[in-house]
Amino acid sequence: MTESLSQPSQNPGVPVVGVPKHLALSRAVVALSAPVAIGIVMALGFVVCKSFNIGYRGEMLAAAIVSLVAGLVAVMPLLILMHRGLITIVRLTMAATAIRVVVMLAGMFLATRPGWSLSMMPLVAWGSGCYIAMLIAESMATAWVVRHG
Repeated sequence: MTESLSQPSQNPGVPVVGVPKHLALSRAVVALSAPVAIGIVMALGFVVCKSFNIGYRGEMLAAAIVSLVAGLVAVMPLLILMHRGLITIVRLTMAATAIRVVVMLAGMFLATRPGWSLSMMPLVAWGSGCYIAMLIAESMATAWVVRHG
């Protein structure tokens, strides 16, 4: 019971911790999860804005751009180091959450500066929606990699 997680187990019932079998597919799934999730949120947001004549489309676009940049910056280390095994994937997924939060906060701070003339509350609302959708999609993608890896 004291064997290291980085060493493959000799027991047939214990999964081998190693590199995902389909590394290119795994990288594609993780890399495309954030843009797809943000695209869905933007499409739904555009329909809601247009249907109810809400004029905060600029805030929605700014929040989507900030979320997309945060998501891509957060998964870059994961995409680069995915070949090192599942333990590394799990560790980098936790680090990606922290990176995503920092980049989102910095982006939202910059987007609320007077030169952009964006309303803060709608921007934060759209940013929260994009962030939650992106976090769920990337978590599901990483879980898929771990499960099918």
